[in-house]
Amino acid sequence: MSGGGVPRLPLVVAGVDPGELQSGLVIFYGYAEGEAPYTAGVLPNSVARDRIANLSHEADPVLVIERPQFFGRETRFTDAMCEALLWSGRFIEAADSRGVRFETPFRKTIVTHHTGNARSNDADVRHALVERYGGREAAIGRKGKPGPLREVKSHAWQALAAALCWIDQEMHREGREP
Repeated sequence: MSGGGVPRLPLVVAGVDPGELQSGLVIFYGYAEGEAPYTAGVLPNSVARDRIANLSHEADPVLVIERPQFFGRETRFTDAMCEALLWSGRFIEAADSRGVRFETPFRKTIVTHHTGNARSNDADVRHALVERYGGREAAIGRKGKPGPLREVKSHAWQALAAALCWIDQEMHREGREP
């Protein structure tokens, strides 16, 4: 609890969707419902790692990395999946070595949180996030009148989903409804 008796979230929440060569990264500085992430993009992994390492300069940061789930023999483990997992470890190491707390929710947890269905795909998650921000016009906007999610592209959608899932769960633990 903060001094005023109101529970608070960490001041900085970063979400990552790790990839083979590039990863989605979003960073919130503080959070209010409907607020745009401060940073949202797809970055080369080495750049994303450096940004994650720099979170240690912020007050009370947390890193949320989407963790994939593999289901037995029907899942073919590819070189790209192996590289993404290695980068996940590098991101965690960059955070942990500098005292940044990290969380690794399973992908299915994140997907189910936003869509209510563990079998949903990336497009379903993106749609749920757009609806959360008021629909396409409000969330994405237009060139002349951009919405808060205008800069979110590609893997950054899954990074946004990871960060918001963690924020919602943390708010629920603190007794506030997301």
